[in-house]
Amino acid sequence: MKRSNGPVRVLHVDDQPDFADTAATSLERESDRLSVETATSASEGLDHLATEAVDCIVSDYEMPGQDGIEFLGTVRETHPDLPFILYTGKGSEDLASEAISAGVTDYLRKGCGPDQYAILANRICNAVERRRAQRERMRSDRRFEAVFEDPHILAGIVDLSGALCRVNRTALEYVDAGRADVIGQPFWETPWWDDGTRPDVRQWVNRAMDGEYVEFEARHTRADGDSAVVVGTIRPVTDDTGDVTALVVSAREITKRRRQERELREKSRLLDGIFEQVPVHLYIKDQQARMVRVSEYYANDSDNPDADEQVGKTDLEIYHEGLAKNSYEDDLHVIETGEPILDTEEYDPRKDGWNLTSKAPMHGEDGDIVGLIGVTWDVTKRKEYEKELERQNERLDEFASALSHDLRNPLMVAQGRLELLGDEVDSDHLDVGMRALDRMETLIENLLELAREGETITECRSVELDDVVENCWTTVVTANATLQANADSVVRTDESRLHQLLENLFRNAVEHAGPDVTVTVGDLDDGFYVEDDGPGIPVEDRDQLFERGFSTVGDGMGVGLAIVEQVVEAHGWEISVASSDAGGARFEITGVETK
Repeated sequence: MKRSNGPVRVLHVDDQPDFADTAATSLERESDRLSVETATSASEGLDHLATEAVDCIVSDYEMPGQDGIEFLGTVRETHPDLPFILYTGKGSEDLASEAISAGVTDYLRKGCGPDQYAILANRICNAVERRRAQRERMRSDRRFEAVFEDPHILAGIVDLSGALCRVNRTALEYVDAGRADVIGQPFWETPWWDDGTRPDVRQWVNRAMDGEYVEFEARHTRADGDSAVVVGTIRPVTDDTGDVTALVVSAREITKRRRQERELREKSRLLDGIFEQVPVHLYIKDQQARMVRVSEYYANDSDNPDADEQVGKTDLEIYHEGLAKNSYEDDLHVIETGEPILDTEEYDPRKDGWNLTSKAPMHGEDGDIVGLIGVTWDVTKRKEYEKELERQNERLDEFASALSHDLRNPLMVAQGRLELLGDEVDSDHLDVGMRALDRMETLIENLLELAREGETITECRSVELDDVVENCWTTVVTANATLQANADSVVRTDESRLHQLLENLFRNAVEHAGPDVTVTVGDLDDGFYVEDDGPGIPVEDRDQLFERGFSTVGDGMGVGLAIVEQVVEAHGWEISVASSDAGGARFEITGVETK
């Protein structure tokens, strides 16, 4: 037995103090590992044992109070495996038998020669070493059990015949079989493997038997029918001579990891596709605003450096100073504050054009900002189109104003002359002529309104819808028509443009449904409706209803509903046509911000 060099604490109990002291001195002389304390009775020995650590007890047999065997029984109640040597001058086979039955570790008779202490010291050390070795084995077994029964690892032991001789609970959870069903079976024949995998498993076992450390990955069908992917090892266990004595198999399920890896690859392919094909400047930057990735489309532009040349650099190191300074400051603002920057227009002096840029913070798994994601569009053509459209609108407005002015003057002259003529002549022709001139004035107003109705809405405010409805009704020639205002909502709108919309819908109802029509205005969940009880609008006419020039009235210009549609679009609303419950026309305006 290999001995340790640790100290051994001995309690020698003997009712003869002189002998006890002599024995203690002699034992310590025989081995410098021994440290001996003495007690003159069993009770004194128990008191010592209660307060001091002891590795071995050496006790006499005949003592007052309790004899040695009775003392042993008391010690065993609290220290069941403590080495206890009965060292007595009284010896007999009966006593020895009784001592062994009581659980004594060793039995030794006192002698007369000096060798008795050498023998006693040797037996003390042997008893203590056996106890220490046993305890170490128990600790080792517990450690092994803790590792072997890991709830996250499938583990088993295979003997030299290839049979499974031990398996943990975790592995058994993966199969519809009990421990007795798999122990003793060839490992490759156990239910963890399907027919297609078994030849591979047998080969793995043979390689491990030859001393190879084998790594494997395999797919199992769990007891519940779900598929599981495991990765593991088959490790050879060798003795002191290097011979393989057994195999240890361990595996861990990686189904979730494989699924995550697959999803990550799919996301990576998708991201690669975006960066390779999207026709905009798309980029990712780190916490120092350095380029991490940039879209191939933008990098391949002749005005920009290659993608590899941009990675690791800030905009200050890549672009023109005038363009880069503001861009770099925007990068730092987004990264430091977490506030996105949306739709920022930038002039690019390299191409004498304009860019539109948006940037948003990029967050890591812990929620901290790790950089930003940005996208930049070339909006030069759009800017040029907007300028041209603005110039066209200005010219159209100038033309409409001039046309209105030039037509109004002779129209006013004609109206004035007819009024004067009416004072002198009584004729039905005068009324017809006056109505025609009034119609011309209406047409002029419509032309001017149509030229200006596409202007951008600049300011919206909250208004009471019913108030606007009542005001608009009084400004339209409604003959004998009736208004039912059932609108209680508050809408955010450009009030002047809303007036245009409602007046044209009211006028449209009177013109198409007759002078006695009833017009109703009411609330919707996200807007309002205007409907009448007239003949309605044929389904085949609804698709072209808002086109300029289309009208179901013989002398109509088809302008009123075109203006309605433009007001709706300018607000970002939507309009649809349906039939009212009374069979008339119903216009629904939705997407309205209401309260």
